[in-house]
Amino acid sequence: MTSRGATEGPATRRGRRRGDRSTASGRSGTFRPDIQGMRGLAVLLVVVHHAWPDVLPGGFVGVDMFFTVSGFVIGSLLLGEIGRTGAVDLYDFWTRRARRILPASLLVLGATLTATWLWAPATQRRAIGDDGLWATLFAANLRFIQQGTDYAAADRDPSPFQHFWSLAVEEQFYLAVPVIVAVCAGVAVRRGWATRRLLALVMVAVCVLSLAYSVHLTSASPTAAYFSPFTRAWQLAAGVAAACVVPFLARRCDELRDALGVAGLLGLGATIALLAETGIGGTGYPSYLSAAPTLSTVAVLLAGAGRPGLGAQVLSYAPLRHVGDISYSLYLWHWPVQIVAAWLVATGPLVNGLLMLLSYVLAVLSYRLVENPVRRSSSLASRRWVTAAAAICCIGVVSACASRVAAFDPRVAVRVASAPAAPTPPADRPGPGRTTEFDLRPSQLPSGSSRIRIDAATVLADYVDLAQKGCQRGYVGTSSLPDPATCTFGDGRRTFYLVGDSMATALTPAVGRAADRVGARLRVMAKASCTLATGVTVHKDEVGGAYRSCDRFRADLLDHLEQEKPDAVFMVNSNGSAAGQVDRDGRRTRASTWQRATTAGLVRTVQRLRAAGIPVVLIENPARPGDDDRATGCLLDGGTVKECTFTDTPAVGAYERAHRRLAGRVPLVRVNTHICPEHRCRPILGDVVVWRDDSHFTRTYARVLAPAFVRAARHVLR
Repeated sequence: MTSRGATEGPATRRGRRRGDRSTASGRSGTFRPDIQGMRGLAVLLVVVHHAWPDVLPGGFVGVDMFFTVSGFVIGSLLLGEIGRTGAVDLYDFWTRRARRILPASLLVLGATLTATWLWAPATQRRAIGDDGLWATLFAANLRFIQQGTDYAAADRDPSPFQHFWSLAVEEQFYLAVPVIVAVCAGVAVRRGWATRRLLALVMVAVCVLSLAYSVHLTSASPTAAYFSPFTRAWQLAAGVAAACVVPFLARRCDELRDALGVAGLLGLGATIALLAETGIGGTGYPSYLSAAPTLSTVAVLLAGAGRPGLGAQVLSYAPLRHVGDISYSLYLWHWPVQIVAAWLVATGPLVNGLLMLLSYVLAVLSYRLVENPVRRSSSLASRRWVTAAAAICCIGVVSACASRVAAFDPRVAVRVASAPAAPTPPADRPGPGRTTEFDLRPSQLPSGSSRIRIDAATVLADYVDLAQKGCQRGYVGTSSLPDPATCTFGDGRRTFYLVGDSMATALTPAVGRAADRVGARLRVMAKASCTLATGVTVHKDEVGGAYRSCDRFRADLLDHLEQEKPDAVFMVNSNGSAAGQVDRDGRRTRASTWQRATTAGLVRTVQRLRAAGIPVVLIENPARPGDDDRATGCLLDGGTVKECTFTDTPAVGAYERAHRRLAGRVPLVRVNTHICPEHRCRPILGDVVVWRDDSHFTRTYARVLAPAFVRAARHVLR
C-alpha cells in the first residue's frame, strides 16, 4: 500500500502529468487505473471492517490485497529499472521509499502520540508509547509478536498503532527485495539467463517456503503467524512473480486475461463473504487460507496486463481510483481516529460512520499537503543525501516523543481512609446443600494505612502474562487447546485445571498457591472472552459476528477434561464473555435471554464434568471497572478513592446464578465481597491495588485471595 501502480514501459504523458497516480519513481511505468482502484477497494474493506465488523467480517483481507499489489508494483519498478539501466540503484530505491513512506506515517505517529499524552487512560500510556516507538522504527509487527497481541486482545485495549504492523512487514520486505532482484540480475547477466525468468523462479521458491511456514506457525503460534514477515513474505513475493510474467501474458489472448479478471473478482468476493479473522473450521489465519485473497489479487493484476478487460474496467471506476490515491493516508489515519475517539466518547455505528468521514478528510489533507509535496520535490530527488539526513532526523524526533510517552510514570499518593469500611460476611457460608461458598476471613485481609503511594509502572507490571506462553488463546488464530506441557505449573501428584477466559489467567496466582498447598500441579487453559457455557454461541464485534472458534475451543476443552479426569477444575469467566448471545439464526438476543441461556449453559457444563467424576469449583464473576478511566486509571489521574469507586453490574453474575441453580452442590469461591460492598467497588483493599486495567485483577490482589481457594481445594479433595 506504499507505492503507485505501474507496469514496465516508457512513462506516458498522463503518468507524468498525474504524478500522484504514476509509479513511485515517477520516471517509468504506464499508469494502471485498475491498480489504483484495487488499492481503493482494499483500503475501503479494511476501514469498513474496523468501523462495522458485523457488516464486513471478511474486510480484513484488504491487507492481504495490499501486500500482493505492493509486491507487484515494486517488482515492476525494479524490473523496469533493470530494463533501462541494467542494474538496480539500491540507494536511489531506498531514498525514494523514504520520500514516499515517511512524511505521512511520521505525521500520523506524531499526532497520535500527542493525543495519547493528552487523552489516553493512565494505565495505557506507557504501552502505547512503546508501540509508537516500534512503529516509528517499522518494527511494530515484531512488537506485537512479542506482546502476543491481536486486534482484540483481551488483556489490553487495542493500540492506536496496531495497524502499523502491515506497514512494518512491507518495509521489511522492501529492505530485502531490491537486493534479491539485483543479485538475480547479476547472476542472469553472467550466466546468460533471462532476468525475469530467474527472478520468477526465486519468488516462487519464496512463496512455497513462506506459505509452508505460515501453515506450520499458524498452528503452533497463531499471533506470531499473523504478524510475522516470514509468513507474509509469500504474499508480496507472489506480486513480484506476477510482475515477472506480465510481458508474456500481455502477448496472449484477451479472452484469457478477461477470464482471469472475472475469476479474480469472484474469488475476492467469495473470500470477503466467507473468511473470518479467526479462520474457518478450526484453521486459523493466515495459514493456507491466505491463498484465497492473494491468488485472487494476482489474477486481477495479471488481467490488466494488456487491453483493459471487465475486471480492470470495474476497478477503474473514478471514485475507487480517488480512494486509491489517498489509500495510504486513509489507512494510516482510520485506526488511531477510531481508538482515540473511544477514549473520549461512547462509540457506536453512527459515531463510527462520522469517524470514517473524519478519517477521509484527514487523509485528503495529508495527501495533498504532506505526501505529494515531499514525494514530488525535485530538490529532494536531486539531493538524495538530504532525503536520507531528513529521514534520520525526523525518525529521531518522533522516536524521542514516543520514548517520552513510554516513560510516563505518574506517582500518586492515595488517601484510603476515606473509603467506606466493607462489611465482614461470615466465611465459608453453607449453601442449600452440604457444600459452601468460600470467602476471605477478616484476619486474611491486607492491612491498610491512611495513605499509600502507587505508580503506573508498578501497577502495569503486576500481572501474570500467560498469553505469550500460549496458555491463553486470542480471538485471532487457532481454536486449538494450549500445550499441556507448556501450561502446567508445579509438580504435585494431583492435577488441577484452571479454565475460562482472561479472568482465569489473572487468578492463576491464587489457584496456583492453592494447588501447591494441597500437593497438586496447576494446568491453565483459557481463550479470550470465551464463555464455558455449553450450547451458547456469543456475538463478538472483534471477530465480526458469531464467536465460533470459542465454541470449538470449549468443546475440545471439555473432551480433554473428560479424558484427563483431573482432581479438580476451577472455572471462571468475565460477565462480558457471555454478552450478546447469538441464536440459531445468527441474530443477537436480548440481555435477559442470553443471561438465562448462559446460566443454563454453565449448569450443563458443570453437570457434564461431574457426571465424568470430576470435581468442579466455580469462581464468582470478577467485578470489572469496564473503563480504564475508572478504578486504577482514575487513581493515577489524581482521583480519590471515593471518586474512583464504581458500581458493579450486574449485581449477580452468571456463575453465582449457576451455583444457586445447582442448589449449592458445587463450591463457589467469592472474589468480590470485600472490594465491592453493596456492589460499590473500591480500587484499593487495605494497601493493595485491586485492578491493573479495566478488567483484570493485579497479581498482588490475586495472591490476597489465595486462602479462600486453598479451603475450596481442600474441600473438594476430602
